[in-house]
Amino acid sequence: MRELRRFGLALACVIMATSCAAADKEALVPLPPPRQEGGMPLMEALARRQSQRDLAPTPVSEETLSSLLWAAAGINRPESGKRTAPSARNWQGIDVYVARADGLFLYEPREHRLRRVLKEDVREAAGKQPFVAQAPIVLIYVADASRMPDASADAVAFYSATDTGFISQNVYLFCAANRLATVVIGWLDKEALARRIGLPENRRVVLSQAIGHPAKEPAPEPDAKPAAVAKEAPRWRDGAYRGSARGYVDDIVVEVVVRDGLVRNVTVVEHKESRPLRALRDLPRRIAMAQGTDGVDAVTGATVTSDALLEAVRQALAKAAP
Repeated sequence: MRELRRFGLALACVIMATSCAAADKEALVPLPPPRQEGGMPLMEALARRQSQRDLAPTPVSEETLSSLLWAAAGINRPESGKRTAPSARNWQGIDVYVARADGLFLYEPREHRLRRVLKEDVREAAGKQPFVAQAPIVLIYVADASRMPDASADAVAFYSATDTGFISQNVYLFCAANRLATVVIGWLDKEALARRIGLPENRRVVLSQAIGHPAKEPAPEPDAKPAAVAKEAPRWRDGAYRGSARGYVDDIVVEVVVRDGLVRNVTVVEHKESRPLRALRDLPRRIAMAQGTDGVDAVTGATVTSDALLEAVRQALAKAAP
């Protein structure tokens, strides 16, 4: 009887260990490799940087989220573990949480993955303005005082704020370069959100940041007639679709956002083209106005780049075909 009890206890331990391991594995969400090359020139991204609160509900793709998180606070020097955002004394005291409709996740930079923290949607607690609850992604910046040893309370508050500012500006620039909309949220009940997340006493919420595709339509060309174009436009399946084609230097990667069956935004997310860049700047707006590539001509003096961008958009729209 004693041996039977021992066997039953051992079997129960094995079952519990297996269940815990399976649950832990389920909590981990791998991310695609982040894009670390190409993209919009820095000075152009700075010129485009702004706060935008009018966000579309269109989901942000996993590829874009992966690159966004790496740009925010990812590791850019693997040999030392240092990151894209500076940190006082390399404390790395700020954690980045990702709130989405499917739950709350913690970004783990070293493994470049997400770890599920909650299965519930906490976006409405991340800001008091109504648009926050509808944003496809809300980043929540949490300071961990235990990573700042020997720092006074004032120093912890100061460096938590500055380090969060570095990360949020990285996000602003990434969004500007990828034609996403974003705004930092300071009007929120930080203590209530911390309780909702289940943070211990040595961690506190600093800010949140809402991110999504801009809800406003692309600015029309002076001679464009959007209403007439939209009436005759083909219908596409809603979503964000990517395509690529070889440009003058390397592949040009685009992302096409479709909402309510219409092309709402065309973004060049990766390129290594040099000047002239008029094709990369002008064609996406013209394609959105034309609801496709038909009738959109190459930019004079940038034929190879233009043809590659148009082909990349055609590939993306092929995936959106009903």
